[in-house]
Amino acid sequence: ANKILKSFANLLQNSIYKNATVARVYGANFGVLIDDCAQKTVEKLYKDLVADFAKNDNLFSTITFRTIIIYVKDSTASIQTLYKKAQSNMQLIEQDNIKRYLFVE
Repeated sequence: ANKILKSFANLLQNSIYKNATVARVYGANFGVLIDDCAQKTVEKLYKDLVADFAKNDNLFSTITFRTIIIYVKDSTASIQTLYKKAQSNMQLIEQDNIKRYLFVE
């Protein structure tokens, strides 16, 4: 299981902007923090991530994923505030069996 999580984390990090922060939120859940990035750009990044994920047979056949992307408007927000925002939104998206992506401002 840890090998799969590590593979997914690497895929996620490689599919997202270099200035983004990818973090394991809890369990098998990851968050991505991107500073000053338009929603359309984020949507393209997400589509690229999905395409990269689909190319990886080992991951694609093993797991499903949901993604929370937080748009940081206030650069003075603490990492704890952003973490709480990611965590609460992850819980929302987990309750939706269809939605796999959420953009949060």
